[in-house]
Amino acid sequence: MLMPPIRETEVLAVNLVSRRGGVLILDAGVNGAGYARVALTAGAAPGAEIRLGFGEVLDLNGSLVNPLRQEDRYIYSGAELNGTHWIPKFVYHGFRYLELKVSGLVGDLPHGCAAQQLVSCIQAVMIRSDLLQTSRLTLPGTRTATVLSKIHTSVLQTQKSNLHSVPTDCPQREKRGWMGDAQWSAEEATLNMDTMAFYLNWLQTMADMQAKRCVDTHRHFRPLMEPPYGSCCVAPVSELHPTQFDCSPMSDVADTSGSVPDLSLIHI
Repeated sequence: MLMPPIRETEVLAVNLVSRRGGVLILDAGVNGAGYARVALTAGAAPGAEIRLGFGEVLDLNGSLVNPLRQEDRYIYSGAELNGTHWIPKFVYHGFRYLELKVSGLVGDLPHGCAAQQLVSCIQAVMIRSDLLQTSRLTLPGTRTATVLSKIHTSVLQTQKSNLHSVPTDCPQREKRGWMGDAQWSAEEATLNMDTMAFYLNWLQTMADMQAKRCVDTHRHFRPLMEPPYGSCCVAPVSELHPTQFDCSPMSDVADTSGSVPDLSLIHI
């Protein structure tokens, strides 16, 4: 059973929120995990630069909140052709808003460039492990139902933002596969998506790491956190059994590595 690869799952147009001098604030309309795709301009001088900052919220003044300095920069070589697009490699961000700055381009923003022309060159691209969504929530058109639907949409979007080969705790900060965070969300994830291959891969990774003694987890023993973190191997499996029809692949975790994740070693 192969785990779905990480793919581009949504491509969103961005809207201009504000412009202050040479800084544009753009809105992708949804909080997610991914990057920006930039349509490059032919004829730019070598050294011209596009700088993009990423954040989930704006402050009261309308400026981007980006304490983690999520930022991508593209520096022109001068050989770019029209129709060429650029995306960053080996990185993704948690964001809804983007801060766009340019320098050295014809019609540089501080000199009066048409802002909307630059905005049309930017797309927000969401990426994640491409798990199939297997459920929908349909409620009657009442005020309470509207609130519940919004909550469900937010939960589902948060889950999608934390599926990147392993279940992560957040897409903008640590991006770590913390075991306690993942086991707490296993029920919700499995009710909404086909998570069988995804969680099997995660369990197999834990078994492999323990078999190779890559991590000395005893050194990080924290008794007060032991119950949620130590049960991370149990929670996903217990959720898969009642909701997924074919549970036989779970035995492969033991067959492949010769071991199963040892709960006594997991005190991270």
